[in-house]
Amino acid sequence: MTAAFHHVGLATDDIERATAFYVDALGGRILTRPLLEWAIASEVMGGPAGTRFRHCLVGFDGGALELFEFVGPDMPDWARRRDERRLPHLAMRVDDVDAALERVERAGGRRLWPAPRSAGGIGNVYVADPDGNVLELIDAAIEAIAAATIAAAPESDPRIGRERDRG
Repeated sequence: MTAAFHHVGLATDDIERATAFYVDALGGRILTRPLLEWAIASEVMGGPAGTRFRHCLVGFDGGALELFEFVGPDMPDWARRRDERRLPHLAMRVDDVDAALERVERAGGRRLWPAPRSAGGIGNVYVADPDGNVLELIDAAIEAIAAATIAAAPESDPRIGRERDRG
């Protein structure tokens, strides 16, 4: 079996603004224009009958974002509560954290830290998109993050548990 990152869904109050943000700030590609969905909206989103939303796909290397905006008064209770609408954070790999931070701020996002940080040669910064969804901009591959984590905290090495299980 093969598994790979496919997409993450994020709620937005303005799908055109959100699409422009991810294209302008992070170089996304518009894969689909916003489309109105109602046939599966209540089942998929957990809303009452009559729930409708618009959604589109913005592509990146290795996956995509599915942005969705509820249309009309019928929507799930969780969508009305902004503090429950977002992921803890979405990490996006960028070539240059400082340059990406500048693009994010020009496109309407905001920094959540005063400045990017660097640890072990890996740079990152947390920002929020115009809807308050938290993004981590990071300049290293996930394998480098895992190696740095294991170097700093050897108990996080997954081989330790396997060796103990065999012993």
